[in-house]
Amino acid sequence: MELNNFVYFFVIIFAVSATNNYCIIPEPIRKVSTYNFTTLTNLKDPARDINLHFSHVDSGSIRLQLCQQLKKKCNSKDGYSVCFEKDKKEIGIGKFPAKVDMKDGRILFVFTGDNCRDNTNYTVNIIMKCDYEVMGDSKPEFIHETFEKCTLFLIWRTAAACGNRTIQNCTLTDKATGLHYDLSSLTKYSENYVIPLGDRTAPKIILNVCHSVIFEYNALCQMTNGACLQDPNKNGYESLGDVQKPPYLDNNSNIKLEYEDGAICKTDKKVPHIKTTITFTCDFNAVDTIPEYIGGSEECNYQLLWRTAAACSTESLKNRTASIANKSTVKCVTEDDAVNLGSLIKSTDNYVIKMNKTEFYINVCRPLVSNPHTNLKCVFDGSAVCKVSSGTNGNVPVTNETSLGFPKESPIINDNHETVLRYTDGSTCPENEKRLISSNITFPCDTSDKQLPEFKKYEDCTYVFEWKTRLTCGAVMGNWVSPCIIKDPSHECDLSLLQKVYHVKSKQGKGYNISICNSNKESTSKGCNSAICDDNNNNYGSIGSVIFDYGRDEIKIQYTNGGKCADKSSYTSEVRLICTKMIGIGTPELLWESECSAEFEWHTNVTCSCSSSISGNSYPNSRENNATPIISSSSHTGTIAGITLTIVALISAFIYFRNPDKRACFKSCYNLFNSRRDNGRVQYCRLFQVNTTEEARLLLDIDPTQCQTDSDDDLLNA
Repeated sequence: MELNNFVYFFVIIFAVSATNNYCIIPEPIRKVSTYNFTTLTNLKDPARDINLHFSHVDSGSIRLQLCQQLKKKCNSKDGYSVCFEKDKKEIGIGKFPAKVDMKDGRILFVFTGDNCRDNTNYTVNIIMKCDYEVMGDSKPEFIHETFEKCTLFLIWRTAAACGNRTIQNCTLTDKATGLHYDLSSLTKYSENYVIPLGDRTAPKIILNVCHSVIFEYNALCQMTNGACLQDPNKNGYESLGDVQKPPYLDNNSNIKLEYEDGAICKTDKKVPHIKTTITFTCDFNAVDTIPEYIGGSEECNYQLLWRTAAACSTESLKNRTASIANKSTVKCVTEDDAVNLGSLIKSTDNYVIKMNKTEFYINVCRPLVSNPHTNLKCVFDGSAVCKVSSGTNGNVPVTNETSLGFPKESPIINDNHETVLRYTDGSTCPENEKRLISSNITFPCDTSDKQLPEFKKYEDCTYVFEWKTRLTCGAVMGNWVSPCIIKDPSHECDLSLLQKVYHVKSKQGKGYNISICNSNKESTSKGCNSAICDDNNNNYGSIGSVIFDYGRDEIKIQYTNGGKCADKSSYTSEVRLICTKMIGIGTPELLWESECSAEFEWHTNVTCSCSSSISGNSYPNSRENNATPIISSSSHTGTIAGITLTIVALISAFIYFRNPDKRACFKSCYNLFNSRRDNGRVQYCRLFQVNTTEEARLLLDIDPTQCQTDSDDDLLNA
């Protein structure tokens, strides 16, 4: 075996020397693969160089070629591979050829350029990073967008930097129940899971799922290993098993994945080779977790326990947002399905609003959740909103709980076009013992999407809350921005994580290739240049529209004007991206198909993290930012309105000061202001009328007829 590797290595070296191409590199450690970077060029326009622009407009740009000289001269000179351009001036910061540095699995291209300063030349370092999902056309990215000590650092993610790999199917079906499981969301294509077995000096397990470990810097496992052990003290790697079999269900219905035929076992003569066993446990709330080592090294069977949502059946994940696995009692969608508040439901804790000595516990469309931090009676009686007030009885602390209603009704859209969720039949109303307390939560549209409701008022035995959210903003037209971004006036979503090609089959066996970022290379090479193609390479359209449907928390991408269908119409298609935080990237599923059309549904967490593209809180106005304001009344009307308001103000003041108590209050405020003008303290009187003693206590916990003072000290001690 070693002789074959020796011969292989020198054959490759001879081939590289013969072609004099430093971009074809034999892997020097395992000696079983060769890196070929010669295809990393401008594939869209081979006659042009690769262009990189700094994020700051005035910071210039870079032209580069990795494996050859620039197509266009730099500063009117040949011999460069990297050229810096700014203000119509060019500097050669990287001369051809590069020096390739390979150490501990790292692949580094080093270009040296012209003089920078103090006899120091420019240097460009490009780190080649393995990423199996980046196929074909790609570009390096800046690590730092500055020349630190005349040196520029870039990283280039590409499948060309990857070695050979081993893959296994990562799905399984429980034949007894018919449930399906898919662990493929745990597979990593550009990095590995690292599980330390102690402190920094202790060994650590390097692991992947249904895929061999990514061979890279500080992860020099064998190309077939699903797991290996790195021991810093021994400066080496030990195989913990190869990727050979798909996951399976054991006799106790636990999902397990085994990597077998690792290194020779030295601690147990009965066991020939080391292996690794991963046991997966379903946990809906476990996202982005890593496995835990629980023992077994002495028996040469490394045991790992992994709590993850990926171990839950695909059926249960699909129904998760619609049916919470607890005592949810109402459907969280308006009658016409225009607004879906389901994403606000909390399954492990509650929303908490704190006001003075009062706390409100709230959940959405379901009863409050019981957990170790919430030991309340109204949690166990099924209330959806609970008010907890703290006080004292003598010197004894007292806590009072009041149910503000139960979840019995789905949200509605009222006559004012407001989305309202109502909880009813709470505790007895203090103002009217024949009535029960209820709560109303209104959900005004706000694309800033605040995370907590706000208490607004208490009146007529009803607590009123307001919850600003984007879920009630309806549908908004967006657009597509190359290479893989969708945006509307208020939000921007980067869909680059969905760029690989996904294969979907209908029940009838018809197959589709889906690539949201239109990198459908498999079908493009066969004549279908579209984001969606079928097995016959029919083009299912180009992007026609992008719709942000905030009411359903989904984004629709519609494709139109595809290839010609049998009925002489064009193929069309639609992909619905549904925000589902606990499912990971997810995979598309066929929702509906006809002879000339197909619709897909894709539950994914990618669209849950769309960033806001505006600084304001309110929903964007249809009027342009620089539009001229519309004058709604004439100056004559404005004058009349001003006179009318003045008369009303004078009459109100006359009525107010007829009351001796209020005149005294005003006089007290006025005197205090004059005598203590410079002490940073402001005194004011409440000129409004409080409807109930309950509302007054909630607002400030004081007598609503008294004058009050605010100072920095008072506010800090409140």
